[in-house]
Amino acid sequence: VNYEDANSNVEMPIFMIHGNHDDPGGESNLCAANLLEVGGLCNYFGRSEDLEDIVIRPLLIKKGESQIAIYGLGNIRDERLNRAFQARKVRFETPSDLPNWFHIMILHQNRHKGNKAGVPSKSCIHEEMLPEFLDLVIWGHEHDCEVQPKESLRGEFYVE
Repeated sequence: VNYEDANSNVEMPIFMIHGNHDDPGGESNLCAANLLEVGGLCNYFGRSEDLEDIVIRPLLIKKGESQIAIYGLGNIRDERLNRAFQARKVRFETPSDLPNWFHIMILHQNRHKGNKAGVPSKSCIHEEMLPEFLDLVIWGHEHDCEVQPKESLRGEFYVE
């Protein structure tokens, strides 16, 4: 992470995942976020190397008594990620003392908003697909302006 680099002066670290317009590609499987990270401007995480076995590993941040686990998942085509969740090909690694952490998930996907919202149920991610231990889900790719987190449909975490 850039804020631990003795040669950098980072007052507020930025952590980012890629979206659907800046996803990795080409021969080197790179994206704009890679350039920002190499330049020391951000901390890029949440990239899946194997789409047949998606492993989501958290960034673990401790400060004083606070412990935060941040799980990132950059954009994967919605239909493909939906199938991966259905086939149980998405795994979350967690800290061993799970209840002692505040768990934040950051993802960039279409969110299922019910059958009336116009998004086919396989072209999005359903809240029920996410693990119950999460406390807050920050959902990118949403075009609605939601300032206050709302309780998830299951009532187990909040969605921003």
